[in-house]
Amino acid sequence: LLAVAKYADMCNIGSRGFQHVERKLHILRAHCEAVGRDYDSIEKTMYGHAYIADNEDELEEYIMKRAKDFEITIDEYRKRIEPDHGSWVGLPEQVIERYKYLIDLGFTHFQIFFPFGTEIEMSTKFQTLVRSKL
Repeated sequence: LLAVAKYADMCNIGSRGFQHVERKLHILRAHCEAVGRDYDSIEKTMYGHAYIADNEDELEEYIMKRAKDFEITIDEYRKRIEPDHGSWVGLPEQVIERYKYLIDLGFTHFQIFFPFGTEIEMSTKFQTLVRSKL
């Protein structure tokens, strides 16, 4: 992050949870102050996995499938998609709330990965149900 403060115009942070993100931004801000750089001149970007469910049943089905894919328990997968872990998995209103939080932190660009085989459906759903509300 010191190199970002000195030389970069953008900083990409993975979605490993809100505490992780806040910590990284705090460190970046401190480095910017130390080198005399305007923190706000650096574009903050983030990448992460997203899945937008139409209803609780669809979300539950997705959670069960992903837990099986990862060979972990359903409870373990649920922990991975809790809001404070930076997950973009959930119902539209849940995902909107998470994005608004990140936008309030200063993020301006998001790279979103959708589950393999659902890219077109999910990107359309994301645009219609989430992006249009931000």
